[in-house]
Amino acid sequence: MGRCLLSGLTDSKARTLTVPLDFLKGAGPGSGGCRAEIYADSPESADNVEKLSEVTRKVDLTDTLTITMASAGNVAERFVPVH
Repeated sequence: MGRCLLSGLTDSKARTLTVPLDFLKGAGPGSGGCRAEIYADSPESADNVEKLSEVTRKVDLTDTLTITMASAGNVAERFVPVH
């Protein structure tokens, strides 16, 4: 599996999404998984659009991410294989 990107944006309505990571083929348990670099709206983004949350965590295809986007918000995630 190579690098993979996931992104999303919303309109004037804030949203929370649940995204299963089963599309990360080759990143199953025992494979080392992926490093997820997540750039998303922070809880303060509704009042200040320059406030972002940056999180890095290890994931594999059995994981699910919960993504919260502020009004007119967005998210970008990069998945890099861990060997």
